[in-house]
Amino acid sequence: MDSPLSLPPGSTQVLLGFFRHGPAEKRNPKKYPNDDLRPLTSKGRKSVKRAARGLESIGFIPSLILASPARRAQETAELIRKSFGLPAASSKVMRALYHQSPPRQAMQRLALMKFAGPVLLVGHEPWLGDCLSLLLTGRRHRAFPFRKSGFAIVTLERVGAGQGTLVAFAG
Repeated sequence: MDSPLSLPPGSTQVLLGFFRHGPAEKRNPKKYPNDDLRPLTSKGRKSVKRAARGLESIGFIPSLILASPARRAQETAELIRKSFGLPAASSKVMRALYHQSPPRQAMQRLALMKFAGPVLLVGHEPWLGDCLSLLLTGRRHRAFPFRKSGFAIVTLERVGAGQGTLVAFAG
């Protein structure tokens, strides 16, 4: 049986997924003076695993997972990688996905990459919603808010503003 997200043989389209990190420890400047070091909670780890099952149930199996450098995003990416039984090399940190980087910077980096299969971006809100909006509409706006462990999937011929088509959103 074909997956709801299977692309036709020979298709040049790319499946690009967006995934917000799971629930993390509360902000606490004393415990985490660097907010990027906040880890996922046990609830967050369970939430990520449940959402990974949701991705699998609709046929989105990433070949590559790119994560923001923040700890909670990296932990999320690692849980997803393990949920799919992917090799360690299939998960990488991408500085351009950092929540303080402009989404266009990430799109420029992604546009230069060759994809061997579906790619999952793991990051933060409102960055993910802004980036998704840019890919779908050509503009950044807050039309696509992601809850923690929420995801979206887009098809596109090439990475660029206004080039995507939304095929799934569990934001």
